[in-house]
Amino acid sequence: MAGAGAGASARTYGILVELTDTLGPDFDVSGYLDRFCSLCTELLDVAATAVFLAGGPRGIDLAALHGEQARTLIRHELDEVSGPAFDCHHSGRPAGCDDFAAPALPWPALGPVAAACGIAAEYAVPMRWRGETVGVLALLSESPGAIAGDRGSLAASMASAAASGLLHHRDRAWQAELAMGLRTALDDAVPVEQAKGILAERLSIDVTESLVLLSEYAWAQSRGVPDVAADVVAGRQDIAKEPLLTRLGLPEAEQESHQASVVLEADPTAPRAARGFVAAVLRSWGLTEYADTARLLTSELVTNAVRHGRGPVGLRVSRRHPETVVEVRDHGKGEVRPSPGLTADTETGRGLAIVELLADRWGVVPGDAGKTVWFVLSNAGPRSQ
Repeated sequence: MAGAGAGASARTYGILVELTDTLGPDFDVSGYLDRFCSLCTELLDVAATAVFLAGGPRGIDLAALHGEQARTLIRHELDEVSGPAFDCHHSGRPAGCDDFAAPALPWPALGPVAAACGIAAEYAVPMRWRGETVGVLALLSESPGAIAGDRGSLAASMASAAASGLLHHRDRAWQAELAMGLRTALDDAVPVEQAKGILAERLSIDVTESLVLLSEYAWAQSRGVPDVAADVVAGRQDIAKEPLLTRLGLPEAEQESHQASVVLEADPTAPRAARGFVAAVLRSWGLTEYADTARLLTSELVTNAVRHGRGPVGLRVSRRHPETVVEVRDHGKGEVRPSPGLTADTETGRGLAIVELLADRWGVVPGDAGKTVWFVLSNAGPRSQ
């Protein structure tokens, strides 16, 4: 038997070492699997080799194939979701067919396809390392017969070596991703801590209040807190308090209020997050009687901001007895007005029409970096129509 031997030759050892060496900077999974299939075909003296990796709706899927004559058979196994490779995957143990021409096969449809491809036998072994299975190695032969003894041991060793290599590469990639995430988090945290200290000292406030101030300013600018903090540390930004009600043109004497704000990513999850935030804030203030109305109107404004604005969406809730103000800010600069002919019963496109219908009053505050749309609800409930 050409090239198989007892698995103890120097070449075999060298190949097993090669299969576990996946930590280089230029490692390519596709090229690695192609090389693995080629080596298996040569060392195990088979007509074709296929590698199925775990995942996908079938449980495993073809990742590499060496030996084009077997492609039709492999494709048929995938279409039928049955065959030696799938038996191996489900059982976690080697599985095979010693002769596709034998009667009463567990997979009767495979016999004719195998014959047409010139494949007489298939042997599948799990690609497993330290209890974790990454896929299945399938060996296809032109002659009937089992792959056992030294060949079976070598097949198992090569499958384990490849699994080890793939898992080492995965773990290395995860470690690199984790390290990058930690580095990014640290890079963000350092200027924020420095900016909190600067603001606390300059304004004679504690660091908790300085973080609130930093967050409020970032919200007002539709920017990230780390970016604003970096500007504060570098002396590029001088933060001063700018209460919401001043921007809405309300008298200074009426500005005693509770406030809560959050910055949301401009994605489809933003309206739901905004509804939850507003409900939680109003509940904490004991204003549950019109929370449903506030959640609905907030959802409409945030939906508009996501669809028609740009960048992150700022949301702020402010309470001034007997009114509550909700403000939504985005980077869009388009004209804001309700569409005619819409009512509260309209299922789509209602947006500002429903805000105009249910809010006591609402408005738009244009800015250099975008716009703010706000509405006011009286603690006594929506305005009468």
